[in-house]
Amino acid sequence: AFYERFEVSLAANTIRGTAVDPGDYIALEANNDVFFDLIDDAIRRTCIEIEIINDNLLEGIEFFSIEVVPDPNVVNFPSNVRLDPDATFVEILDDDFVRIGFNQTQYGPALEGTDNTVTVYVAVLEGALQRSVTVTFETTVLGSDTATADVDFDSLTRELTFDASTTVIAVEITINDDTIFELFLETFTASLTRDPDDTPTDVIVYPNVATVSIEDNEVVTIGYDPVLYTVAENVPTASEDVTIHLLAGDLSGLPSSAAIPVGVAAQIYTATAGSDFSFAARTLNFFGGNTIFTLPVTINDDSITEGPEVFFMLADTTDGRVLISPEQANVTITDDDIVPIGFEQILYTATEGEDPFVELCAVVIGNVQLERQ
Repeated sequence: AFYERFEVSLAANTIRGTAVDPGDYIALEANNDVFFDLIDDAIRRTCIEIEIINDNLLEGIEFFSIEVVPDPNVVNFPSNVRLDPDATFVEILDDDFVRIGFNQTQYGPALEGTDNTVTVYVAVLEGALQRSVTVTFETTVLGSDTATADVDFDSLTRELTFDASTTVIAVEITINDDTIFELFLETFTASLTRDPDDTPTDVIVYPNVATVSIEDNEVVTIGYDPVLYTVAENVPTASEDVTIHLLAGDLSGLPSSAAIPVGVAAQIYTATAGSDFSFAARTLNFFGGNTIFTLPVTINDDSITEGPEVFFMLADTTDGRVLISPEQANVTITDDDIVPIGFEQILYTATEGEDPFVELCAVVIGNVQLERQ
């Protein structure tokens, strides 16, 4: 009240804390004027506006401070004016989030034996980081997966740390080459997890699972063994077993639900189906524990003298990873029929002077059918 008018001129300055100018806020110009008039009620309260920047960076709570000092342009600052408090802090609460996850949810198929590794990628998919964030990468086998850990692939657990400069991390998983024939693609799962108590908390991990598939490189061989069969026409059982079996590969991992179908049929050559032999075409299903088949072929005993006759046993499949070799077996039927030929009589008589010639006749004896060879 000593002065008719009591005017106070101050200067305000922003002081950097964890927040930065201009990334998080726009700082005041140096010695920004702040004017008070202690008599005029209209200007006893003065406000300063500071622009806060929405930066889309995940960075947690940041702060800066504001201080007021006597206006350096005023020579005589009132001695009875005390600045208290002469500073204040401004906290900036972050509203941003970051999403980290696999860049795709399906990887492969990796070809067993050729692709020794498969690479999966984990990335910052949304937002940006100002501080480090760690997620745990792990391979696992879920209920729907068919691959076996440490047999088809090497198990892997790894900590992945992202920050402002590390936004994509490649992870290599070793694929193993086994000797087991697996008809379908095998799969395992890669997963990402993060401790919910870790900071910053505004981190979303998604997609957090990805499926990795492995394609088998084994080729299984199925074929006839042996490939040559000889059977007499008059064998006591009137049948001969032709055996087809697995020559190479391992079907131990193949369930009956995924059996390999192999069609077998007889093909005539010089033997005649029905009269010389009988065999009905069929499909054989190969799987683990069911790799050898015995095929009975009926051999018919006829009364025709015909010499050895031949027919073929054939095998085929529509599965491109199955090699049929040998695909053909030859079956020879040896004839048991004989042709009895002899003189019509065992004694012929000729009278000297009456019979200038004697005729001797040989004939086929009995009821025998002949087939021209």
